[in-house]
Amino acid sequence: MHTKLILLITLICSSSVLVFSFESVPLIFGTALVISITCIVVFLLNNLRIRLLIVWHVAFFYIIGFEGLLHSDELLLNYGLGIIKASQYLVFTFLITNVGYLFLFIIKKNKTISKEINSSKAITHIYYPTISTYILLILAYLVYLLLNLESTLIAISSGRIIEENEGNLGFIYSIVNSVCSTVLPAVIAFTFKYMHKYKHYIVMSIITSLPIILILFLQGTRFTLLFSIAGLTLVLLGNVKINIKNIIILLTVGILLIFSSEIMLESRGQGIASYLESSDKQLLESFQEVFYSREGVIKANTWLIEYYDENPHKYGLSSSFIFFFWIPRFIWPEKPTMLGHWLIREVQIGGYGEGHSVSYGFAGDAYADFGFVGGMFFSLILGGFFFILDRINKKIVRSQFNILYVAITIPFTFFALRSFQTAFMSLVGMALFLWIFKMTLKIINNELIEFKSKENQ
Repeated sequence: MHTKLILLITLICSSSVLVFSFESVPLIFGTALVISITCIVVFLLNNLRIRLLIVWHVAFFYIIGFEGLLHSDELLLNYGLGIIKASQYLVFTFLITNVGYLFLFIIKKNKTISKEINSSKAITHIYYPTISTYILLILAYLVYLLLNLESTLIAISSGRIIEENEGNLGFIYSIVNSVCSTVLPAVIAFTFKYMHKYKHYIVMSIITSLPIILILFLQGTRFTLLFSIAGLTLVLLGNVKINIKNIIILLTVGILLIFSSEIMLESRGQGIASYLESSDKQLLESFQEVFYSREGVIKANTWLIEYYDENPHKYGLSSSFIFFFWIPRFIWPEKPTMLGHWLIREVQIGGYGEGHSVSYGFAGDAYADFGFVGGMFFSLILGGFFFILDRINKKIVRSQFNILYVAITIPFTFFALRSFQTAFMSLVGMALFLWIFKMTLKIINNELIEFKSKENQ
C-alpha cells in the first residue's frame, strides 16, 4: 500500500509542476480533474478512509475547478491573460495539499496498525445531560432567536442588510451569532439521538432546528446556512447504513438544498417576498449552480497576483490574522482587516458596502505573504492539518461525542477551500462551544456499566 501511495504522491508532485508549462486554462484544470479522479479511485479501491481529503477534492471542483473548465473563454475575455497564472497557482496549491495529507498518512500508518493490534477493545462512553446542559442549550437557542428576530423580519420584505458591527456589543453579537447558527443544529441532533435516544430523533431534531435554518435562509447567509445544515445532517446520518436507497435520498435532499440556497442568493438583495412576486430569473440557471458554483475565486486570484507583481508582499501579516481575529476593534482600533476586505478596494475602485469582501481562496493569504513559495508551504501544512482532523474524527468508536467533531470538520474542509480564514474562525468558535457543552455532560464508561451488570447477575 505504501508503494502505491508513494507513486501517487510522485504523480501529484509531477503534475503540480507540469501545470506551469500549460498556457490553456481548460488544460490546467483538466489536469487537476484527472489527478483528482485518480486519487479518489485509489482511495476507494484500497478502502482508505481518507474522508476529509475526498471532501477537499469535491470542494475544489464545485467552487473553483468547473468554473475554470466551463467558463475559461469568458474569464480570459474579461480579466486577461492573468487568468492563466491564477489558474496555475490554484491547481498547484490544491494538488500540494494532497501531498501534505498523504505524507503524514504514510508516516503514521504503521504506528496506528501496531497500536490497534496491541490495544484492547474500544471503549465507548455514554453521555447524559445535566441541568447545566439544558441551561446552556436553551440559553444559546433563545439568545440566537432574539438577536436575529428584527433583522429576519426586515429581510423578508426588504432583503439582507449588511451592517458593520462596532463596539463591544457588535463584537459579541458577531461571535455568538456565528457560533450558535452553525453548531446548535448538530448539538440538538446529538442530544435527541445519542443522549435521549428518541425513536423519532430525526423529526424532533429537524423541527427544533427549523427556526435557526429559516432565519439563515431569510437573511441570505448562504455560507452559514449550508454549514449549519451539513452539521445537522452528519449527526443524524451517523451510523446509518449506507445503501443505494439512502444515497439516492441524500443526493436528492442535497440537490434541493443547494437549489434553494441559489434562490436565496438571488433574492437576498430584495427580500424573498419581493423576489417571489416579481422575479423573472430562469430557474434553469439556478439549477445549474447545484453542480458547480461560480464564486469568482479565479478572477480574484488574478487581481491578487497582478497586485503583488507590483507591490511588496506582507511577509506573514496577512496569514497571521487568524491569531488575532478574536481581538475586538474597540480594544485595537488599528487592527488590520482581512485580505478579502481591503485588496478589492485597492484594485477595483468602486462603491463597496462596509461588509463587502471577496474570496481569494484557501491559499490567497499565503500568496499575499510570500508568493508561490508561501502557497506551497501553506498547502503542505493545511494537508497535514486535514489529516490530524481526520484522525480525531475516527475516534468515534471510542466516543460518540466525536460525531460532533465530524459535523464541524467536514463543512470546515469544504468551505475552507473558498475562504480558509473565515472557515477557521468558525471552526475555532464551534470547537470552543463543543468543549463547553461537553463539560456540562455526565460521562460514564460503558465498560464500567457492563461490569456492574455482570456483578448483579
